[in-house]
Amino acid sequence: MKEKYGQDFRKINVTKGEHGVEVENPTNYPLIGKGVQGAVFKLSRRRCVKIFSGMNAAKKEADAMRQGQDSYLMPRIFEVGDNYIVMEYVDGPSLEDLM
Repeated sequence: MKEKYGQDFRKINVTKGEHGVEVENPTNYPLIGKGVQGAVFKLSRRRCVKIFSGMNAAKKEADAMRQGQDSYLMPRIFEVGDNYIVMEYVDGPSLEDLM
């Protein structure tokens, strides 16, 4: 069964700030994490989107993620745009928590 999500996540604005990224979110998608390059929002039960502060940054990260798509540790990629990656949402501790 294909899970649907809206395209209104594109209204979310993520910009580079002094201490990480700044987020302007006019949508109902909850912020689940942010860092130096971008912020992640939960789109649905099984999908999330990482929105980057810079254009074309998503392609580099998606290319790296594709290298591990055969691993159960890497979330599946569903869609890549200039500044975002829609990927599988994996419930559990963050990478930071695991380290």
